[in-house]
Amino acid sequence: LGMTVFDDSFDLGATESQEYLVWLCEDLEAHAADLSLGRLDCFMTALRDWRIARGETFPVTPAHFAGVAREFVRRSAAKDVNNQLGFVLDGASIKLKYAHIKAVTDLHYASPVAVRYDLKQRWLAYVDGISERREKPTTCASVAVVSYTFLLVQINADARGIAWTSVGGSTALAFAVLLIFTLNWRIAALATLTIGCIVSTVVGLVNVYGWKMDTFEAVCITILVGWALAQFKRNSSAI
Repeated sequence: LGMTVFDDSFDLGATESQEYLVWLCEDLEAHAADLSLGRLDCFMTALRDWRIARGETFPVTPAHFAGVAREFVRRSAAKDVNNQLGFVLDGASIKLKYAHIKAVTDLHYASPVAVRYDLKQRWLAYVDGISERREKPTTCASVAVVSYTFLLVQINADARGIAWTSVGGSTALAFAVLLIFTLNWRIAALATLTIGCIVSTVVGLVNVYGWKMDTFEAVCITILVGWALAQFKRNSSAI
């Protein structure tokens, strides 16, 4: 699948990076209602609270950050965030190469696609507006949203678009095949019209029954023209 390329300018131990990540987590909590945020697990705020509870200072001295972070992830106070840092073996030393924040929304996994799509758009709008509220330090990479649910939303959107493209292309191909098979453009045109009526009926029933155009329905519509053409060929061969 390729080789992972890390940003050499990334330095989570820098004082400005620690402060920025704490601000980002607090800003996420401040926008919890807009983002339907149900739970937020943030390594940096947990580290800050742990240090303060022990009477130690925060931000951590940059030179000591990696050691402190590795010690913290072994403590019970880090049980919810101990997988958010990426320590990578670089030559003879272990370096901190990446970090993430875990945000869990209160949106039900079976919510309609339109609702999930709207939430995705709100998250993307939030990320786009981060730089307007606070400029990120050069030691931090840009914030990005990585979500399995949002990926499925995008797949559904792409599947719907591909379904209609496939229907149009396969209908044209079906007409060409029928024309070659029958050598009669009238029969080919009537058969193609029948296929179009079948597709329209199926799509109409999707709306009548209140179904949503998800990936499953999009795949069914995609293969519908081919199925109708196969039925026509089988029936005409039997005549």
